[in-house]
Amino acid sequence: NPTIVTGTTQTYTVEGKEEGCCPTSASVTINIDIPPIPIPPVTTCPGEPIDILVDNSGLTDPNWITNTDDLSCTDCFNTIATVNESTNFTLEAFDDQGCLNRGTAMVNIFPLLDFIDIQVNPETDIGVGGTAGIEVSTEPSFSDGVGEYRYNLNGMDLGLSGDSVEISIIEEGPQELIVTVIDSNGCVNTASIIINGVPPDIDIPNAFTPNGDQQNDVFLPVVTNAE
Repeated sequence: NPTIVTGTTQTYTVEGKEEGCCPTSASVTINIDIPPIPIPPVTTCPGEPIDILVDNSGLTDPNWITNTDDLSCTDCFNTIATVNESTNFTLEAFDDQGCLNRGTAMVNIFPLLDFIDIQVNPETDIGVGGTAGIEVSTEPSFSDGVGEYRYNLNGMDLGLSGDSVEISIIEEGPQELIVTVIDSNGCVNTASIIINGVPPDIDIPNAFTPNGDQQNDVFLPVVTNAE
């Protein structure tokens, strides 16, 4: 008549025989029933902290035991998870009868946009002092009024919005334009492109033909990379 202590379901067998008889045996299975801790699933954006809220009525001694590096605390009932992909977290606690309870918190991740395409008009080489037209498209695309756009050039917020804007190029050299798109789920998506600021080029001709034939009739400098 042993006392058995086990944390998992186990089957135990006892063997014996009566004197002058054949051996015999009997088995008993001890089933371990771990009551569940109900934890509602949550959904968030990649890298965005999300609260995991637990109904801890009648429970004590909480301990999160999986993926603990992604949690703000592991010895609390309510914790904050920060993940980049869908992740499950396991919580253990004890009820008022001293029995172990266990639950799983599912943190699901909203999908980001498949891609963000940035088109620069007329091209990525823009004369200093000129403007560049920017057209942004996404997949999936947004319907009217859905999605938010932000523009940052060389670390400076341009204060522009919408999927079609114009930006001024005021410096020479390569400049990074970062486009941030906040989708319908509130998730932040980013893409970037390099725009090269080039100095204006002025070419002064050495002759003209003012004969009214519509060719070189007016003496004018020829300006490129500038407005």
